[in-house]
Amino acid sequence: YTIALTNKTGVICGNQTYSLEDPLPGNSDFVAFEWTKPDNTKLGLGNAPAVNEPGTYILWARDVNGCTATATFTLTVRPVPSFSLGADQTICADQTATLSPDADFALYRWSSSLDTYSATLGSSKTLASSTAATYQLEAWNQYGCTSSRSVVLNVNALPAVSVTPDAPFFCEGQQLQTVAIDNFANYSLVEWNTVPVQSNVASIDVATAGSYTVTATDALTGCVNKATAVVTAHPVYTIALTNKTGVICGNQTY
Repeated sequence: YTIALTNKTGVICGNQTYSLEDPLPGNSDFVAFEWTKPDNTKLGLGNAPAVNEPGTYILWARDVNGCTATATFTLTVRPVPSFSLGADQTICADQTATLSPDADFALYRWSSSLDTYSATLGSSKTLASSTAATYQLEAWNQYGCTSSRSVVLNVNALPAVSVTPDAPFFCEGQQLQTVAIDNFANYSLVEWNTVPVQSNVASIDVATAGSYTVTATDALTGCVNKATAVVTAHPVYTIALTNKTGVICGNQTY
């Protein structure tokens, strides 16, 4: 007798399995069947085992008289996309991260845990984002095989930089105004836009009206922000007196 198999070849992707054909339908002359793998190890007495190793599988069949017959099936396994999105990233709130795989493929589809990006199939390999989320990329190769990877994007807030006093001023020619950054110890770098630039000082003394900006780097996150103090100079007025001297007797008033 001859074993009848509908399919003699099959193709799958490396992350899939293939169910070998159930030989019972159309092979009523046989009473027992057994598949062997490409390395000749037995798959056991099963009618439709699931496999994923490439090569030629042999189906052995036995009739009631003990006579045997064989048929072959060849499985081709295509490679799946292999890539990395790199390590998880952390950026500051005023920055944008570019996410990209380290290999090229035929098609890509990005999605995120926030559903802020529609899962649209296309040819865009990279994704730019400034939103904290877990991002997943599905990639397809020339065989139509697909695999996915994910990466986490963390976003640190900018430091809340502020200065004291809120409305600094001084009187012309009489005093200096001190402008100080709040929470000086929280920063790894502080720079005032004076000429020359003054670095890593908590305060500055100014004698000229204008805008004074301090740029500070957060000691924990490395994120940078600014604050500006607008210093106003008030003029000093002269008091006008008609008489600057006077003379009276002790029993009079002036």
